[in-house]
Amino acid sequence: MKRTKASILLATALSAVMLFSACSASDAVTIYEISDYRGTNVDASTGLMDFNKELFYRNDMKTGEGADPFVLDNTAVDGYYYMYYTFGACGASRSKDMMNWEPVGSTLDVYHYNDETRRATAQPSSIWAEEVIYDAEWDGGTYFMFFSASPERDLAFRTGEGIESGTAAMTMYVATAKSPAGPFRMVNFRDQAAIDGGYYHEYNTETGIVLSGEEDYGTVGLNESDRAVVYTADTTETVYKYAYPHYYAKYQLFNPEQYNAFSNANGGSDQGGVVNNTHYGGYTGSIDPHPFVDTDGTKYLYWVDNIGENRICVVEMENWLKPKWETAKAITHVWYYTVEDWEAMHDWESGLTDEMPDVETVSYESSTSSINEGPVMTEHNGMYYLTYSHGNYTDNSYSVAQAVSENPDGPFRKLTEAEGGVLLSGIFQGNEEATGTGHHSFVTVDDQMYIVYHRHVDPVTMGVRRYAAVDEVEWITIKDRDGNDLDIMYANGPTTTIQPAIVGEYKNIAEEAQIELASGSLADGSSLKWLNDGLLSTYMYGDPAFYDTYVRETEIANTATFELTFDTARTVRAIMVYNSKNTENIFLNISRVEFVCEEDGKEVTRFIEDLAFPEEFYQKADIGNEILYVTPGAAAFSEFYELNVKSIKVTVEVPAGQSLVGISEIRVLGK
Repeated sequence: MKRTKASILLATALSAVMLFSACSASDAVTIYEISDYRGTNVDASTGLMDFNKELFYRNDMKTGEGADPFVLDNTAVDGYYYMYYTFGACGASRSKDMMNWEPVGSTLDVYHYNDETRRATAQPSSIWAEEVIYDAEWDGGTYFMFFSASPERDLAFRTGEGIESGTAAMTMYVATAKSPAGPFRMVNFRDQAAIDGGYYHEYNTETGIVLSGEEDYGTVGLNESDRAVVYTADTTETVYKYAYPHYYAKYQLFNPEQYNAFSNANGGSDQGGVVNNTHYGGYTGSIDPHPFVDTDGTKYLYWVDNIGENRICVVEMENWLKPKWETAKAITHVWYYTVEDWEAMHDWESGLTDEMPDVETVSYESSTSSINEGPVMTEHNGMYYLTYSHGNYTDNSYSVAQAVSENPDGPFRKLTEAEGGVLLSGIFQGNEEATGTGHHSFVTVDDQMYIVYHRHVDPVTMGVRRYAAVDEVEWITIKDRDGNDLDIMYANGPTTTIQPAIVGEYKNIAEEAQIELASGSLADGSSLKWLNDGLLSTYMYGDPAFYDTYVRETEIANTATFELTFDTARTVRAIMVYNSKNTENIFLNISRVEFVCEEDGKEVTRFIEDLAFPEEFYQKADIGNEILYVTPGAAAFSEFYELNVKSIKVTVEVPAGQSLVGISEIRVLGK
């Protein structure tokens, strides 16, 4: 047999397109070794393996820095995805493939009004967590940008007689534009447009008004010591009505009087009438607005009531500028699975009930952190999923969790660890390269759901510097705590290894193949179904009742060959074999991959031998060959010229000294 092997040609790192030449042979030969690329070259600019960016992406390229990423799918209008993130004053980028991003500049026009300039330049990080939604019915089509901000302190008014000291730190605003790239201009809720549009904010701006009489009972005010109190029948001291004359009040997303009343009536005050929520100069803290449109067209706004021990709230919106306050409610409270659990504990701690309630605190929410933030709402098959971040964003406790309800406004119950309550967590995964994984959004590309989130630029020092990462999300059916079927989200991440391209010509088609065991045997209790179920087995920690039940690896105790067969021949461009999450069960080499192809009406077999697991994805001890660490979600991979494939055989051996090999997933990139 005459056989030649063509050389591999790598294009420049800028284009990152890798081309390969297949072998040639006479017509009489039916078995060919093919030329392929396996990640053996290093990109000099990053120090990481070079790879074909038309086929793959990886999250640790760190091409853009910023926190709190939100992605708007605007592809139906202009072909772009827009990412908004916290980096100075409203940073944004756009991309056609979700991998290569170009900046569009500062999207918020902070210089259109003098008041906005004062607000936006108070400090470099004074604007954060922007989210954008398009409303086709508002003024011929309008993009609404919701965000959090801290204004410059207004020194024109002295403290006292209704004005609380401090400034409106951490409150919410909204701006509008005709383009997702802006410029967005802030909404003034006290101008003529607000009067004409029916969203005008009526509130008190006059100081020195004394509260008195039954009509004022329950109103939040300031006593002579400038302490926030709730006016009650027992109030004997002078209490002044809150005044909001500050320049930034008219830009507040929520009417400050209405919002104070809501927050106070929903857990913000204790039995004695002293307000225990954080007022920030008279303005109740509110951050992380998230707009959501239900399947019936109803608009909702979710946000964080930032009262120290914070909680997530929801209100139905008449339009994006006018809340229906009678619908507003809290739907989570930090540390508790339900708001009802928190209310029971609150009543007991406040002396309203004698018997301590039998409620559990959330196992994965640290008692040292009071965070439930970054809410996102998702509807799936008639159920509603509230995902949120908890922990401290400066360290590795920051993670994403999920709660579920039959309605978009609750009641919600946070899922337990055994139910997959933790959706994304570097610390649960045991990932040494992805830390602080939180504050997220979702985007669906070609029916594949992705989570877009931030994590630390430096996973060792962690801190405030973060960048955006993207990983797959799958829906799986579990048994909930009552034994009922429940769909939940499962994230294939966080990853720092190469993964199939988000937008591209080739997709994973392994899930469409029939998998059989061509030779060898599986370990006791194992199954072939875990080879192409779409779930990456990566989590080392967390509740084994969940991971050992729903996210499994296919295990072999001796050499085994897996055969993937397609109903019809498919165009195939690459193969990925994902390793075990357990260091004692990993493979370092795939001994052989065979492709049975249709070529010019003939059946031809092409093969790859000794496909190594990239050394970049595992660590060995300095002395000996003990594997100390495997990068979660890593695969041995090979790419090659297009093949017209009917079936694929993958042979895996158990290394000497090991009792098992675990394979998380086999993926085939094709079309």
